[in-house]
Amino acid sequence: MTKNIEEVYEKVSKTHPEFLHPNLKVITLRPWTTKEFALKDNQVGVIIQEW
Repeated sequence: MTKNIEEVYEKVSKTHPEFLHPNLKVITLRPWTTKEFALKDNQVGVIIQEW
């Protein structure tokens, strides 16, 4: 979890866009009031959230 998801997203999308998960590759506001985007590698997916 982070307190500044825009900063994290900007850094990842500029330096390693290949790590953005295709199902959640932009910051999305969820109904449960978190902002999220996801990262991936060959086997693991990680959701980055801001409350």
